[in-house]
Amino acid sequence: MKKQFLAKLLVLALVLTLVPVAAFAIDNEQTNVYYNDSTNDTKVPGTITPAAPEEETPEESTVEVKTTTNADGSTVATVAVSSTVEGTVATATVDATAMNAIIAAAKDSDIVVLSIETPRNATEATASIAASALANLARQSKADLTVESSIATITIANADLAALASGATTVDITAKAVGDTIEIVVAKDGKAVEIENGFAVEIPATAGAVIYIVNEDGTETALEDVEIANGVALVTLTGNATIRIG
Repeated sequence: MKKQFLAKLLVLALVLTLVPVAAFAIDNEQTNVYYNDSTNDTKVPGTITPAAPEEETPEESTVEVKTTTNADGSTVATVAVSSTVEGTVATATVDATAMNAIIAAAKDSDIVVLSIETPRNATEATASIAASALANLARQSKADLTVESSIATITIANADLAALASGATTVDITAKAVGDTIEIVVAKDGKAVEIENGFAVEIPATAGAVIYIVNEDGTETALEDVEIANGVALVTLTGNATIRIG
């Protein structure tokens, strides 16, 4: 009898020993802990379930748009774009998130102006724009795109934006002052391109000035019928060019 009783006690002890292991195997996401039982000063098993990690909410890009109306009734949405300055070179990078926020805020405008913040001594200003966002501007609005800096103002018609963005990752629009000349460069992924319908360039000029295109061989061609008003000359180009004001 004593032997049978001892055998039953051993079996019972073995079963009790295996219970925590089985419970752990059933739910391996729970962590076993033990609490003090004040009644008999023994350890009581329990579990803690880890809290689910909190999901991060992505920050939305916000832009400040200044809206004005031209004399002809067209609506202009201007956005100041900060730039990175190295020496006399200012570069404003407009990624897809920022550009799409601009589009959302100015989709009913006729012209979207990216005004690059440039220091007084800047001789070069570039707007580096995500091509996908330019395609969205062409698709979601009727607005032309203007890149404005203290060196020059460049405007590309809405009808040409889709073609300009096609097959590219980044579109760079640059104005560079070298001596008495200003270089205008529009490039897709670093490669210069032409704009089918041309694009407008405004540069500082006094009344009576003659505007020249400097050819690759150094010769110059005077442009006819250049409109100069309020200290600004309006020139239409089809591709990259170097302009001299005489």
